[in-house]
Amino acid sequence: MGLHPEERVREYRDKGYWTDDMIDALLRERVRQFGDITAITDPLNRQTLLDGPFRTLTWPELDEQVSRLAQVLLAEGVGTGDVVGIQLPNTVEIVVAFLAIVRIGAIVAPFPVQYRAWELTHLSNVAQVRAFLTASRIGQRPAAAELAGLRPQIPSLRWVGVFGAGLDERIAAADDRAGLAAHLAGFSPDPNDCVTICWTSGTESTPKDIPDPAVRAQYFPRYRARDWEFTMARTTLARIVDPQTGAEITEAGVPGELRISGPGVFPGYLPASGVPDPFDEDGYLRTGDILEIAGDNLEYLRYVDRSKDMVVRGGMKISAAELEGFIAGHPKVADVAVVAYPDEVLGERACAIVVPRPGQSVTLEEIVAHLREEGIATFKLPERLEIRDELPRNPLGKILKRELRDELRQ
Repeated sequence: MGLHPEERVREYRDKGYWTDDMIDALLRERVRQFGDITAITDPLNRQTLLDGPFRTLTWPELDEQVSRLAQVLLAEGVGTGDVVGIQLPNTVEIVVAFLAIVRIGAIVAPFPVQYRAWELTHLSNVAQVRAFLTASRIGQRPAAAELAGLRPQIPSLRWVGVFGAGLDERIAAADDRAGLAAHLAGFSPDPNDCVTICWTSGTESTPKDIPDPAVRAQYFPRYRARDWEFTMARTTLARIVDPQTGAEITEAGVPGELRISGPGVFPGYLPASGVPDPFDEDGYLRTGDILEIAGDNLEYLRYVDRSKDMVVRGGMKISAAELEGFIAGHPKVADVAVVAYPDEVLGERACAIVVPRPGQSVTLEEIVAHLREEGIATFKLPERLEIRDELPRNPLGKILKRELRDELRQ
């Protein structure tokens, strides 16, 4: 699966941004370089996460385990380009699994341990998962049994390997690795091959040289505006554009969407995900993040909000994140989300959806009075209040604002 067009590969290779380094070759190099030095060890709380003994592996021992599991995968019909799901805690097993899948040229699809039936079924179908590696239990949850119940809903899934229920024994018995040797003899990996499929939920970063931690969390380095001393700043192009017109913004204090291009940018979404092409006509990734140019020398980008979380009231942009931060400071508020609701005159208005603290009740008038005390501009004030017992969240804890917006439209 070639991820990037050949012209992009040539460009980044010529500039030295990309090399021919391969994960499996780097592993073998470490084995030769470090010998019997410890490579990996289980967390001290392993017994609460997974069945099986606490393990520490040297580099040769890690390499041996990788080859054994790779042989098992091949024996089960997993081959180059097949997608293998993994749902495991952070123990030795997940590292061995990742490296074994990569060794045979298959594709890793790691699932957070928080994911349950809906996410596992839906995303496995999106990725066309061919095999799956999990454990008899993850914490107190019978992960393998739960996955077994989902197999009829995942037509592409042909085999499930379970640590703590047979897979460990098969790995230990994989002394004959002629199949792996034959596979590797005919396998020629390419740096442009897909290695892993990741499930997105948002990113954050912090630049250097801004002393106040509360302020630092809002700022990013503006690449090429100064000599930032890290590789990404030298290799990545970034610009701020008006989301409606696509015109580039070059002045400070004007919010716009961050768009980026460079060798560290992912190539796109799986076709079955149903997500539109995330790149603009110039090949820049539409990040969906709203930032503005800042700093005395225009050397920073200040995070404002997610583009979908902006409320556009009569042409004026309201940052939901900013409002949420102020409303969360009200003593009666336990949790809050700000979303837009449609308005015939202004297009959108802001609605605050609030979970009050236990034993408390709060009114729109109290919220507005609190915001006025903070000195918030009048056009930013919420004009509707909804009370909830809790806010809907995904397994990673992110508020599902689309659900809230849909409710307000009904």
